[in-house]
Amino acid sequence: MAIGGIDKQETVRLRKRQARQFERSMKGVKKFCSTQSSNIVSTALDEDETHINFPKTNLATETLLTNLSFTITPTTTFANRNLLQLPTLAKVCDRYRLSTRSAAAVASAVLVDVSLDSNEDSTLVIDKNKVHRAVSKARKNIFQNISELSLNSIYFDGRKDKTLVNKKIGVRYHRKVVLEEHISILSEPNSIFLGHTSPCRGTAKEIFTSIITLLKNRNYNLNDVICVGCDGTATNTGWKGGVIKYLEEYLDRPLQWCVCMLHANELPFRHLFLALDGCSSGPREYSGPIGKQLATCENKTTLLFQPLTGNLPDLTKNVVNELSTDQKYLNEICQAVLTGCCSPELANRQPGNLSHSRWLTCANRLLRLYVSTPDPSESLQILVEYVVKVYAPIWFSIKQKTSFKDGAKHIFNLILFSRYLPTNLRTIVDSVIERNAFYAHPENLLVSMLFDDRDYIRELACRRIIKARNTDNGFKQRIFKTPKLNFSAKDYTEIISWQECQVTVPPVLRDVTNDELKKMAKDGSLKIVDFPCHTQSVERCVKLITEASQSVTNVNSKDGFVRTTLQSRAEFPIFGHKNKLKF
Repeated sequence: MAIGGIDKQETVRLRKRQARQFERSMKGVKKFCSTQSSNIVSTALDEDETHINFPKTNLATETLLTNLSFTITPTTTFANRNLLQLPTLAKVCDRYRLSTRSAAAVASAVLVDVSLDSNEDSTLVIDKNKVHRAVSKARKNIFQNISELSLNSIYFDGRKDKTLVNKKIGVRYHRKVVLEEHISILSEPNSIFLGHTSPCRGTAKEIFTSIITLLKNRNYNLNDVICVGCDGTATNTGWKGGVIKYLEEYLDRPLQWCVCMLHANELPFRHLFLALDGCSSGPREYSGPIGKQLATCENKTTLLFQPLTGNLPDLTKNVVNELSTDQKYLNEICQAVLTGCCSPELANRQPGNLSHSRWLTCANRLLRLYVSTPDPSESLQILVEYVVKVYAPIWFSIKQKTSFKDGAKHIFNLILFSRYLPTNLRTIVDSVIERNAFYAHPENLLVSMLFDDRDYIRELACRRIIKARNTDNGFKQRIFKTPKLNFSAKDYTEIISWQECQVTVPPVLRDVTNDELKKMAKDGSLKIVDFPCHTQSVERCVKLITEASQSVTNVNSKDGFVRTTLQSRAEFPIFGHKNKLKF
């Protein structure tokens, strides 16, 4: 009878099982010893056998341990396993969109350079599968349970994205790209990411249903929600059937409307541009003579140009540091137009990609075109003048004073700065401002007045709030509509006719007593939750969801992708130098 060869795979499997049995047994012994005696149990391992030495004072423990003996043959496969955890690497992979193969190659190369890996000892080598497991684990672990938090607000925004999905065709799954609506949801302040949802359709009812379904499934506490934030589209802000209206009816109480002020600032500029240069001819193209030059304006040589006057505010260093690249470009190109000097460094920089959804880059390119045009047309001069006198000053004022308490003041400044326009153009701008003057509603206006620096304005707001409480007809009778504006007002408190408006109590003040209001009117000591008057934090998450939709298919993986990226940014926001890295 012939004896067959050794089954190597089975041998390795048995050795691994022996190792696991040994580890479990050792854990049981240590647990038993800790319950029987407070003495320290020391273990000693020789090459072939494990012996456990113990003090002779405990006879029961001695009898047990002397009978325990485990024979274990070390295996190369088990000993060379890389048990390192890589949570930081996983988060950085999501943040910088690194593939698992690229991340594994870079990480292993660093280990080789610092002499932690070599041909003789490759224990710490990191392969793409290990990185993939680390990324999946990080996304799962970071899915933190914040359902116990009491949310103060719901901010949401969305867009249609090209989304990667798994479709079952026959018995196999195939990856397909479909167009899908995504709604990102945050809670302010502190920009807490709550998740994202995909409504079946883009109607207000479907968006509301998908938002509530997500919040209920994740057990978020909505009892303290007093504010809602979004952009000013009719789907969101319709007074009869908008998303906010449905949310108020579901919660059975009014909410403070914090509609994005940056969008309200962009819309007049957009309508003015289309009136002077014509409609668009594509997603990134314009049909007019000015719009056609914007795509290649950065290639033109700067020339001598006529400086303009503007209302640009002085920005603090902290505000400048928080600006995006495109916003910094707008600030610097505005300064150049105001001073009449455009530096070569600024002329060589990119003004940002042209898109109909981002009018900030359109403003950048208009100014860049102006400084390189020898004889600018009248329409170009009007648009550039509007940017430096109205659009850019209001934009940076909002970035400097982000609180919803200043929303009414931003609306007033938008009206005030645009009074220089001729009547025909002012009519275009005024109609757009009035349709989007959500911060001119009495509820938002009273909040701004209550936190005004002037004592008599605070007292006036206090009296009007108390009067509104005494004449409150209930939530069902409240209608939130943008009021008619007084474009000749001298102060933001006069931009509406109070006698013609339905004055209701601001929802953020529902728990504030009359005595506290009176005290606030005297010394300005009242503190309330400070909500932002814009939705830029939501838009950042919308962008992350767009990127996640092109990388992963699972809903929880998309949320994990966003959360790991946000946490990585929080851990080290700027990593230009070693001293910026803080764990």
